[in-house]
Amino acid sequence: RVLFRSGSDDILNLLVRAFCGSAAAAGYTVPSYSLYPVLVGMQDGASEIVPFDRTMRLPVERIAASRSRIFFLTSPNAPTGVAFANAELERILAAFPGILVVDEAYAPFADDDAVPLLARYPRLVITRTLSKAYALAGIRGGYALAHPEVIGLLDRLRDSYNVNRDRKSTRLNSSHRT
Repeated sequence: RVLFRSGSDDILNLLVRAFCGSAAAAGYTVPSYSLYPVLVGMQDGASEIVPFDRTMRLPVERIAASRSRIFFLTSPNAPTGVAFANAELERILAAFPGILVVDEAYAPFADDDAVPLLARYPRLVITRTLSKAYALAGIRGGYALAHPEVIGLLDRLRDSYNVNRDRKSTRLNSSHRT
């Protein structure tokens, strides 16, 4: 149910590789995290954009009606900071047939998170990073929480050397061998 990687961006990349292509669109809201269209473009994938209106209310019906295979949603939203209630996420999960990725890079700053929904919704993936709330950007730590089948698929796609280590520990380990 957990996959640890070199940053949550690495997990987002795996998700795009697994579920997006020219015939399988990835959806995301605008405004949102600017990396989503970059990753989709690198995969030569199709995008389905769902814009927010000025109220920044979650467009539940438009996301639920999306024809994309995977949909990325930041909660709290980057760059606006608006968080979305689990009741709204559940409405999407009940109607949207694809994978819903709730990118919770800023969840430690919010009142709620989507983790309680994981047990009921096998098409939910939650991504997190250690960079924001824990000030650990330099170690590039991120993880995904999801159903074991989704984690298994991502694990098969990952690079064999998926978690880095800093130069200092490399030098220390090297010096002990001499």
